[in-house]
Amino acid sequence: MQPMKTTSCLARQFARHGELEAADVEALEDVEREPIGVSAGEVLRTQGSPFSDLVVVREGWTSTWYELGDGNRQVVFVHVSGDIAGLHDLPFEDAMTTTVALTDATVCRMPRRRLTQLIERSPRIAAILVAIQLQQQAILVERLVSLGCRSAIRRTAHLILELDRRRGEAVVASGSGIPLSQRQLADCLGLTEVHVNRCIRQLKEAGAIAVGRNRLDVLDRDALARFARFDPSFLEPSIEYLGGRPEPERI
Repeated sequence: MQPMKTTSCLARQFARHGELEAADVEALEDVEREPIGVSAGEVLRTQGSPFSDLVVVREGWTSTWYELGDGNRQVVFVHVSGDIAGLHDLPFEDAMTTTVALTDATVCRMPRRRLTQLIERSPRIAAILVAIQLQQQAILVERLVSLGCRSAIRRTAHLILELDRRRGEAVVASGSGIPLSQRQLADCLGLTEVHVNRCIRQLKEAGAIAVGRNRLDVLDRDALARFARFDPSFLEPSIEYLGGRPEPERI
């Protein structure tokens, strides 16, 4: 397949899962006609507020977290360029989580009714959207396994590798690294900041990462993979069914 000529990060993201028709690309490009610039730390959606639209991350990084009444919070997802924040909120009247910009970012709001129009217009877009949602579910399954079974150092290395692979060729205003502070890593990993600091120091001493102010740079992916025992298959789903080939008959 020839490289897609489009400025739409959403179209490029969809094209990673299946080939798009020109009309599909045009429809996805139309979602990004009115981009909005947001600053690092800006809240895009608040937990418990009426849910009306999805957030397409055009440039930069955002995160989604669930906040408890006592002030503790769990980061549920970190979004990179091309991601859609809020898919898990679609069936509900109120947002389950808060979405906030991790870096200066450019986002596009997609009203829920607009998504419905895209699905009705294109079965291919509908099918790829399902694939994207299932991939997000697979990422959350891995996060659950980390929280329940992996040691602190393994879950830290695993998350860093996941984000490094997912960001792909995305370029963000804060630089090419992963823009997470140790507090944010702690909220992702279910660890204390002290414990995260210990893990980061160990990975740094092993030459696997470099650490800046609220930023991590991956230096040695193989070393990180050894720490994490990382299997990337959850980020590489098979989407052959999108090609329209029939399922093999069962005898």
